[in-house]
Amino acid sequence: MKKQISILLLLAMLTPLFASCGDTAPAAEETAPVDETIPAETEAETEYTAYTYLPADTYDGRTFTMASPSTGTRYIPGQFITEEATGDIIMDGAYERNLIVEETFDIKILHEMPADSAGFVKAARNVIMSGDAAYDLVSGFLRETSPAAIQDPLFIPKDELSWQNLDNPWYPAYLNQALDIGGNQSIFYSDMTCISLSCTYGMFYNTTMGQRYGIPDLGELALEGNWTWDKFLGYASNITTDVNGDGVYDGSDIYGNGFYYTLNYANSDTPLTLQYGMESFTTRMEDGKPVLNLNTERQVSIAERLYDLFYQENRSCLLTNGSDQCTMFANGQILFLTAIIMHAPNYMRDMEDTYIALPMPKYDEAQQSYYTIISPASSMVFGIPSSVSDKEFASVIFDALSYEGNQKVIPAFFEASMKKKYARDQLTAQVFDLLRESTYIDFGIVYDGNVGMSTLISSMMSKKSTDFASAYAALEAKALAQYDAVLESMN
Repeated sequence: MKKQISILLLLAMLTPLFASCGDTAPAAEETAPVDETIPAETEAETEYTAYTYLPADTYDGRTFTMASPSTGTRYIPGQFITEEATGDIIMDGAYERNLIVEETFDIKILHEMPADSAGFVKAARNVIMSGDAAYDLVSGFLRETSPAAIQDPLFIPKDELSWQNLDNPWYPAYLNQALDIGGNQSIFYSDMTCISLSCTYGMFYNTTMGQRYGIPDLGELALEGNWTWDKFLGYASNITTDVNGDGVYDGSDIYGNGFYYTLNYANSDTPLTLQYGMESFTTRMEDGKPVLNLNTERQVSIAERLYDLFYQENRSCLLTNGSDQCTMFANGQILFLTAIIMHAPNYMRDMEDTYIALPMPKYDEAQQSYYTIISPASSMVFGIPSSVSDKEFASVIFDALSYEGNQKVIPAFFEASMKKKYARDQLTAQVFDLLRESTYIDFGIVYDGNVGMSTLISSMMSKKSTDFASAYAALEAKALAQYDAVLESMN
């Protein structure tokens, strides 16, 4: 089992090293020999930061304008711009991030929201394609932004940007690798905000309920690498109870399993998340060409497993309002809840029962690692518009904001908020670390282009179908054509 380390160590690039002063002093009556080849004093090495390499230029009060949707997450607009410190540790991190960058470079940061989440990409595209230099940085939701970035040259590619070094930890490698196609990339995941981190999926487990049902310590089981689908399904069974005996399973009853995203629409994140916990559907080959990894007996088995979980023995709560299920979990009515980790502070801060977060269960114990995804609908990517008036300026400030977000915002969200304030014990904090270590995003999620292959199993579950072969055959040619078009466009 991989050694668990704190997220602060994961986010740090280098640890400061301090010179040792362990030499023994010579006796008083002796004269210490002088070795002129050794400096009399060795200074501590300087910690590696963005300011290690960024130019020390100032910009005489120039404005740096960011654009984002006006809706789609509760972290808008506060994660982009906050006018003053309020005592909210996460928003205050964003305030401090902006203040440091403004003072360091003598700039003024502005934020515009030209449209809601449904219309933002179209609005931003119109501005950029007209040649208007209104924005220095654009941030949109992945599911809408990635297809637009392929269709039109909306954003400047990384090889034309001086300061977006994606080896730096303020550009999460586990996410950016899916945005890179043969070395070409123009949209980026960044630690500037905590929005994408907050959209990481986990499985919350009510340990108080578990103790009543005689379930062993699942946190330790997960850390040992033995949290599998069979164990999950077994523990989620025989829990559901028709509390009032009316023969109707509704919000007053108790369930073994629940989820935030409902199953009655084809793009639900819930089946997608559980599927990806057991196997992704595309893989990156050595030449950078993605190939489908869906038409396998394993994926057929996954579809059958999900159907069994959702529709057999009333294991799962099927209420269509996901927020209701989060409330039910907090009330002790659901044993396991699949949801993004942001819902811990949203719904569980006053929860009386104890809970921990678990990774998505493995297919079996032979699976080497846990996997989880971030929400493609809610996570946000960044791009520097191709119409920007000064790409060097935009590149510098975006990098500085990403670094300061890594230092101020991410620790505020993950360490202080998720792991200390809302995590009930050290074990939960360790599993939150495990979630971040096992997060990834797949090429097929990013560049599906609304073909539907990335949400194939989600669509099947919405129709209560296990006919995987027919569903796959209907989309295979269209999906491969889409991937070829993406590769051609990017290359």
